[in-house]
Amino acid sequence: MTHNNVVGRCVLVCDSERISLGKLIEDLSKAQGNKLRLINISEPFLRSMTKYLLPRKVHRQLFEHCLVDISETIELTGWQPKYSTTDGVYQMFGQFDEA
Repeated sequence: MTHNNVVGRCVLVCDSERISLGKLIEDLSKAQGNKLRLINISEPFLRSMTKYLLPRKVHRQLFEHCLVDISETIELTGWQPKYSTTDGVYQMFGQFDEA
């Protein structure tokens, strides 16, 4: 990216939608043409079990949506993402029309 407002700075470039790890895994699997087999375990049960088995940071990463804040990038450059995460995943695997 070439823009006078960001010369010598590190800025974030991504889409701005929230996506869970499960949804990302599902999209990656579908885009590759694989059938995903997930085991449905109730979230409250899984939260309570992992709370004591995993470090706090890992526990939070599993259950919270990942959102990278690109507001500074947009403010400095006016840049907007061209594709959503899902569209980008499908395009990456050459199945953009099936997204």
